[in-house]
Amino acid sequence: MQQLLLSSVTGLISGIISSLLFFWIMSMMRPRMELSGEICKDADNIGTFYGFKILNVSKHNVLDLKIELILKTPFNSNGGSNHTNEWITLKKDHIMLFPRYNKKDKNGNYALVVTTRDDIESKWNNASQFLEIRVHGKHSFSGINKSFEKKYYTKKNCIKDGMFNFGKTFDIS
Repeated sequence: MQQLLLSSVTGLISGIISSLLFFWIMSMMRPRMELSGEICKDADNIGTFYGFKILNVSKHNVLDLKIELILKTPFNSNGGSNHTNEWITLKKDHIMLFPRYNKKDKNGNYALVVTTRDDIESKWNNASQFLEIRVHGKHSFSGINKSFEKKYYTKKNCIKDGMFNFGKTFDIS
């Protein structure tokens, strides 16, 4: 009887430990992305565009990448504050495969600049407004989703003339 109880408790403890270890390993297998703290503003032969840089710093590819850019305008309502949301059109807002970071990658496929031709500066005309970028992706090995977001509060401090430099940097020149 004592041996049966001991083996049951041992089995229960080892099951709990293995489950916790499994969940810990799976939690480590989530996409890891970084978003630029600034917005680049540049022009080409079509006109002016604004860009937001995203880096995949995961050890695996990110699948089903979705990107949203929202201009939020706060307003008071009964009992609190709400936002009106205006979605800004991005040139590309859905990417099936976003390659993993690889320092040997000469093309920098792990870095992505998403752009819009919407005139952000004229739409962002109120000091209480702010921009929010949301990025959603799925880890290619585990299938676990993760979302990232960055808020830009003042256009004067966030929008910089130039283009993002190549590679794993957010510098604009």
